[in-house]
Amino acid sequence: MRIKRVLQGTALTALAAAAWMGAGSVDASAADFPIGNINATAEGISVSFTDNELMVSVLKVGKGKAEAKITSWDVYEGGSANIDLSKLKATADNYIAIKTDSTDPIVLHIAPSNSKYKAEYHAVEQKINITNGTANAGYEYRTLYSGWEGVNLDNAFGRDFQYQGATIYIREVADFPSTPSESTTKINDVTIKSSPVAMTTYDIGRLPGKELKFNIAKEANGPSVAADYTKGIVKIKTGLEWRFVTAASVGATSAAAEADAKNGKSVNDIVGTADEGTLEVRKAATGTGKKGKIASKWTRIKVQKLADIGDKVNPNADVSKVTTGSSTGVDVFTATGASINAKFDYDSKKDKVKSLIITNNLTSDIEYVVKDTAPSVTDKAKKIGKGKTAKFTEKTPGQLWIRIAGNKKDKVWVTNYASVGTLTFPK
Repeated sequence: MRIKRVLQGTALTALAAAAWMGAGSVDASAADFPIGNINATAEGISVSFTDNELMVSVLKVGKGKAEAKITSWDVYEGGSANIDLSKLKATADNYIAIKTDSTDPIVLHIAPSNSKYKAEYHAVEQKINITNGTANAGYEYRTLYSGWEGVNLDNAFGRDFQYQGATIYIREVADFPSTPSESTTKINDVTIKSSPVAMTTYDIGRLPGKELKFNIAKEANGPSVAADYTKGIVKIKTGLEWRFVTAASVGATSAAAEADAKNGKSVNDIVGTADEGTLEVRKAATGTGKKGKIASKWTRIKVQKLADIGDKVNPNADVSKVTTGSSTGVDVFTATGASINAKFDYDSKKDKVKSLIITNNLTSDIEYVVKDTAPSVTDKAKKIGKGKTAKFTEKTPGQLWIRIAGNKKDKVWVTNYASVGTLTFPK
């Protein structure tokens, strides 16, 4: 139980003085309250005592002075007490007197904590930068809802907070040595002006520094990335970063080249030796220090090695093997039970070939290029819709390369090209 005992009035009569002395305020024959019975932390000062009561007083000591009038005591019972420090001003000197009826009072001095330091977050380096900090001080941080945790300023900090952003509070940690040191300056009890008494004073440490607040910015959304499913390329703007990720590995981060933005990057080049994976693209981090900006979130696109369809080409029935007079032509390509057919178209007399007709009986569109060598992603292809035909004449000589078209809506990648033979016309 705590009872507040207040001594009123500015002048004490001789009788009041005698009563005061009788209460054990200052007794030359008594010993100081033992400092070993006191344990101080930022959470409070715990004290054990054997007397019936423990008296505690938070002193008002003028700046530059070493004297205080003790006009009231907080009284604790029960052999132990915990003195709450939460009402103290941490950035000022604080003095607390402690005694029992059988001991002289001692004074605990809590030094001012640092109020001059500043903190800022360097996002790119992922570090907290402190200026005007106390030499060799430790630091701790908290979020809006967490408790205080220690932080090493030399280590990266904040990565977990950058995904969604956060408000962070940081402060210098309290410093309460396990063994307080006796101060060279003693606080004088001048309650009785005619009989000031120097009280033994101990420097017991300091409370935490002032709390500093700063924000960790949220990662910006990832950039737009043009995936051209119909060409098998991805256009990555200059200045962006990309990497290829599979279930087993995360590839190195590379800067996009000018060609990646202009012509696009082949999906086959992206996946390399893998069959499939995810292309991740982001805006690179910029700047340093307080003005630095972290990299954006990753934009993720599923990519795969473009399918080879060479095994679907009928090896013994390419377009060069179409025979005259055939009404059915030749199935040059077969997939999922459907085919691509090649046959000749004749003039009205049915004795002269006008063109070679390619009919797409597949369930997907196809694209073609007529070229002596395998097409690249930059070669412009023409489309033959499902169920549609295309005509070729002697004016379009060369190998006929086909591929199954991609589908942007369904995010289906185009296949690689396969040759179905050389366009050949009977003389």
